[in-house]
Amino acid sequence: MFLRYAYVVFIGLLLAAFVGVGIAAFYPEPSYPLERPTSAKLNPERTLTATESAELDKQTQESFEKQLEFDKQRKSYARNVSLLTLLASLLVLTASMTILGRIYVISDGLLLGGILTLLYSIVRGFGAEDNMYRFIVISIGLVMSLLLGYLKMVRTESSK
Repeated sequence: MFLRYAYVVFIGLLLAAFVGVGIAAFYPEPSYPLERPTSAKLNPERTLTATESAELDKQTQESFEKQLEFDKQRKSYARNVSLLTLLASLLVLTASMTILGRIYVISDGLLLGGILTLLYSIVRGFGAEDNMYRFIVISIGLVMSLLLGYLKMVRTESSK
C-alpha cells in the first residue's frame, strides 16, 4: 500500500516538474537588463561637471526605461506561463478522469500532478500583477477542484 502512495506522489511531482521544465525549455524567460549607469566608475569625492552630470542622467534614464520594459515583459511572460500551465493542468486532469480513469494508480498520479500544475499556474498568475487575471485563474482552479472532488470522491462513493 505504501508503494502505491509513493508511486502516486512520484508521478504527480514528476508530471508537475515535466510541465514546468518543458515550458522553461521551449519558452525562455526574458533576460534582465545588465547595464547600469556608470556612476560607480566616477570618483565619489570629485564634483561632476555639467557634461558628466548630463551623461549620468541620460544613462540613468535609459537604465530606468530598460527596467520598465523588462518589468512589462516579465509580467507578460508570467501571464503566458500561467495560461500555458493552466491549459496543461486542465488537459492532464481531464485525461486522468476520463481516458485513464480505469487505471487507478496512474490516474491518481496524474490527478495529483494536474493539481500541482494548477497550483503552479495560480502562483505564476500572481506574477502577472493583474487582479482580473488572478481572479479568473483562481476561479478556474476552484471550479476544477470542486468538480474533481465531486467526480473522484462523491460520485465514485455513491456508485459503490
